[in-house]
Amino acid sequence: MDCGYDENYVYKLCKEMFFTDKVETLGKLDEFINTFDFKTHEYTVYIGFSRDVSAIGPLFAKLHFSGKTKARVLTTEEVPEGIKIKRQKTILEFSALKACDAFSAYKIAYKIATGISDSYEFYRHKNASILVKGQVVCENKKVILVERNRLLQSRVASFSQNDAQSQADRLLEAQFSMMKNRTDVGKIIKVHNEAIRSRNTNESLLSLWSLLEFLSQNVFGKTVNSEQENEKSNIGNVIDIVVPFLKCAYIVKLVNGCKEDIERWNAEFYKDYIINNGFGNTELEHTFAFLAFEATQSDRNELYTLTENYPLLRCRVATLADKMKDKKSIGQLIGEYEKSVRWNLYRTYRIRNYIVHDAEEKEELTYELLCELHQYVDIITDKIIELINETPGGESVAGAIDYCKLETNIFDEQMKSQKNELVCEENANKYLYHRLT
Repeated sequence: MDCGYDENYVYKLCKEMFFTDKVETLGKLDEFINTFDFKTHEYTVYIGFSRDVSAIGPLFAKLHFSGKTKARVLTTEEVPEGIKIKRQKTILEFSALKACDAFSAYKIAYKIATGISDSYEFYRHKNASILVKGQVVCENKKVILVERNRLLQSRVASFSQNDAQSQADRLLEAQFSMMKNRTDVGKIIKVHNEAIRSRNTNESLLSLWSLLEFLSQNVFGKTVNSEQENEKSNIGNVIDIVVPFLKCAYIVKLVNGCKEDIERWNAEFYKDYIINNGFGNTELEHTFAFLAFEATQSDRNELYTLTENYPLLRCRVATLADKMKDKKSIGQLIGEYEKSVRWNLYRTYRIRNYIVHDAEEKEELTYELLCELHQYVDIITDKIIELINETPGGESVAGAIDYCKLETNIFDEQMKSQKNELVCEENANKYLYHRLT
């Protein structure tokens, strides 16, 4: 990517060559590497607007490019055959753009197009509504549809209709458990949904970060110290709230991801060796037993034998089995994760400050941190809902946060003070759910 290739192009190739196509030999890796010739190629890029903005044509006419590159505004009648025009009133054409790949060419064209349209909108006070899709014609005349993937909504996982209905039922139960929760939980729902729907990466990040600060103020209250002390206490309070929730959900997250990979690879193996292994009461607990127990080593060996052509899955299972085998290994695994969470939160806080104080955009970095931040908010919200609903008579949001912090801190102290032990049927749930009972 530092050699001129766009990350989305690299991701697309990885997905096609290693996850869509069957990988049988290491020659696939050579084929992947040889795809990158590190040369620039000529592309023609088409970017569409859902409104008629042909008035900005004269602005594009003033652009001067090096080489043969040209830009012009097309009507739908002037668009070449093979280029989609549905829901597009004005289309920009950038011809002979030089780039290493189609995604990089689109990014260049997009930045030019939005730079001019933004200047136009500044005085027009009307959104030009640039579409989030572009079309790139390669040298071999192949047309590639490129999506900016800048909406948070395009990256986060979605529930099925039935799952969403049941989860919404839990959410409503928590919201109406007491008067205070109607306000607090309602605020979480509203701000979260606005962040998902926003077409601006910075707005989404600021919205989700404001939720974390809102939750920290619920517990710690608003500080009244100097501005410098406030800055330190804000990030410190956010970290104090986020870390316990993520630590108690981390092993579950890893096991669940591995469970889905194994089931996708071989449903019959998953049924015979995991669902029916006799350990635990849920699919998650069955999978944790498969990964962590000494007694299931023969089952893991069978998977290693069958996954000769699936090195990524084999490596993932072997790595998790090694890191989940005993108390010490799990403690180290969670400790490393906690460090990365703290680092990500500090990075996100710095980006937040760039946006708020310097009106600065760091789009690529902001987007990746935004996806992490959304995941953090979802995990915290889900655990708060669970704790509120499990408490007889209900519990406040602040009370749920305090309970999670206390339980996690006690468990961490216990992990440090007790001697090492293998993960087995008697203690498995303690380590899976990171709690005392």
